[in-house]
Amino acid sequence: MRKSISTSSYSGYKLNNDSTRIESFQDSTRVLQMNISQYEDTLSQEVFISSAYEHIREVRDLIFNSRQSMKPLRESISQLRYQIQSIEYQQRKDQINLEYDISLSIHKLKQKINQFEVVQTGEFVLLQDQIQKLQHEDQEIIQNIDTLEIRIIDLAPQIGQYTYQHYQQ
Repeated sequence: MRKSISTSSYSGYKLNNDSTRIESFQDSTRVLQMNISQYEDTLSQEVFISSAYEHIREVRDLIFNSRQSMKPLRESISQLRYQIQSIEYQQRKDQINLEYDISLSIHKLKQKINQFEVVQTGEFVLLQDQIQKLQHEDQEIIQNIDTLEIRIIDLAPQIGQYTYQHYQQ
């Protein structure tokens, strides 16, 4: 795409009498500057386009490489998600089992407490019965003692006479 400098503009140049100066030097300089300017513009456009294409290729390569490097990362993330879900499922399962075990233990403990209360209540009733029997027996013993005291008091004169007679003999 490079353009060569046009030389057709030099064909109308005339030399002076002394052949050292060009009459249309300013015109030819201007044409030459325009040609150089066009060439520079074209060249800088080509350089810009070329560098833009190079940058585009680099970006495409980066995108491709990043996508390639993302695949293992995505796979790792997917595996981590699966592991997290598995762990969460196992934790929920363990929690449900633990709650069930705790509930079952509480139920068994309540049953033992109820059995203990029944046994204690039964033993308490037995103890109350025994206490009442002992109290009744105590009352009978007290009555028997009272009866014996009365008999002893009643027999005291007879015992006294018997003892007196026994000493006199």
